[in-house]
Amino acid sequence: MESKFEKLYSAEETAFLKRKALRWTLAAVITGAAALLLCILFCVSAYKTESRELFPATVITSIAGGFAVITIIHFPLADVRAAVKHSEAMLEGDAETVEGRFTLTNERLFVRKGVGMVRVKVDGNDLVSSVQIWDKKKKLFDGSALRVKTVYGFITEYEVTHEDI
Repeated sequence: MESKFEKLYSAEETAFLKRKALRWTLAAVITGAAALLLCILFCVSAYKTESRELFPATVITSIAGGFAVITIIHFPLADVRAAVKHSEAMLEGDAETVEGRFTLTNERLFVRKGVGMVRVKVDGNDLVSSVQIWDKKKKLFDGSALRVKTVYGFITEYEVTHEDI
């Protein structure tokens, strides 16, 4: 039987997440700039027409643009930035090997400004009772593994065994 470690994190995935964060940042900047430009156009047009007619449009545009930018920054962009930091930490941290039987639990944890995680119970190890796995990686984890590598308590690699025929 031959065994090797299957990695859950890669530099390519981190680079993809960084590009995704850049796209969300550009979306926020473009949305804000478009709303600002539209408000400026409304204000400039107010000299040619009755300003009372354009005031509601200017206020609505300003509020809608502001809410759009805030929504982008606090939801998708914040999640992607947290994923980038987590992925970088998993690639750069010192790995420890944990042996035992691993069981995915339904216990979900979320750290503010961090990534969601699922607790993995460890049986047969006196030193470690549980480790975590990023909830986006739990489908990749093979629960039949008997040895994993962890960084900061997160599973980064697991051992797979192949039988040579």
